[in-house]
Amino acid sequence: MSEDKLTEKIREFWHWERNKEQPNGKILSYLFAALAAQFASGRKKKPSAGLMNDISAISTYVPYVDAMFVDNECAELLRHKRCQAELSYRAKIFCLNESGAFITYLQNIIANTPADVRSFASIIYGI
Repeated sequence: MSEDKLTEKIREFWHWERNKEQPNGKILSYLFAALAAQFASGRKKKPSAGLMNDISAISTYVPYVDAMFVDNECAELLRHKRCQAELSYRAKIFCLNESGAFITYLQNIIANTPADVRSFASIIYGI
């Protein structure tokens, strides 16, 4: 592509209608809205750089994983009523406040893993 068309093509991509189908933008927006709602309700603690990284990672990966272990602050954002009402993803979310549920989830995976898969995993990982 010629350089004189590059800016035009980039703009076309950013305005492409199918970009609205990508889930990460929607998830990111709702997480920031949940954070804004916390501030409107009196939150004083400023968001850390770590929280911003966590929000970015969650919005990027949560549509594609089966489970995610997040810190309590992020779990609280994901529990916000609008996030729960408007966002849909298959991932089960776990945090330190619910660590027992995470252990149970892992135990269920182990219990429901077919014997041949366990055998191959043992060979592959040397367990």
